[in-house]
Amino acid sequence: MARNNRLEFECIVAHYNEELSWLEELAPDTIIYSKGGRRNTPAAGSWKDVRTLPNIGREAHTYLHHLVTHYDTIADVTLFVQGDAYNPDGRTPPHSTVSVPEMKSRSIKSNSTSGFTCFTPVVPNFDQWSGLPWESDPKFRWWFHKNGKTMLRAQLTPAEFWTEYIGGPHPESVWFASGAFFGVTRETVQARPKSFYEKLLKAFTDANHPNPEYGHYVERLWGSIFLDHEGALESRRGSVGSDSDDGSRTSEDSDVLTSRTEILLDIAETLPPLPVTQEEFAKKREMWMKEEGEAIAVA
Repeated sequence: MARNNRLEFECIVAHYNEELSWLEELAPDTIIYSKGGRRNTPAAGSWKDVRTLPNIGREAHTYLHHLVTHYDTIADVTLFVQGDAYNPDGRTPPHSTVSVPEMKSRSIKSNSTSGFTCFTPVVPNFDQWSGLPWESDPKFRWWFHKNGKTMLRAQLTPAEFWTEYIGGPHPESVWFASGAFFGVTRETVQARPKSFYEKLLKAFTDANHPNPEYGHYVERLWGSIFLDHEGALESRRGSVGSDSDDGSRTSEDSDVLTSRTEILLDIAETLPPLPVTQEEFAKKREMWMKEEGEAIAVA
């Protein structure tokens, strides 16, 4: 809880073997969950804590583990990040274009506004409810070329996953923060019951795989998990949406519930842009794949 009118803040890191010096400014507030084994686990140093987890479920499992384990005592504001923010290899867009102090500042500011914020200027619209187009979409092909052979394909389509784990019919589309770097408040987390996160976490522990396709589903649904439901609206009445004097929902509230993730578009407009566009990355990746294919053929 907030002490002396100062909000309690934590940074949660989903780590495998990444170098973390970029996060040192937040070390006293940072809990690292490392899945890379003893050789890759960071030394305790000045970090708030370093914990190990089995290498399953991608970052979604790490985030859900923290949400479930600390549901009742979660910080007033939590920043969730992966171990590599800026992807220096140049072949993957940065997960964020925002400095670490700015991530903390924006997360804390969200406590009095939307209760959820993101740190990437890339906010795609997701409407591929029948399945992710790994091999047909140029933006996906590069990742699938590199990692698809190890991916555990999902038993459910995104639409079926939504119905099973989020509940109810899915919206026509949702906006999502690519890369899963976001800040969320205690109030926003607890607007859903602990059992909601427990059920999602179980999907990953049952799969027991380091690279499940479900992880990619959840990356696309974090905004909806925290924003697109009745509890999210009611918990922040007065900050977002519309109010009525007697506290009852209005027709405008219904509109907010169906388009809640559009907030991410407004947030993204305030962030520094990527060095190149997603389309430019896709063209470069097609070229790299062709070059690799030709090299293999020659060998």
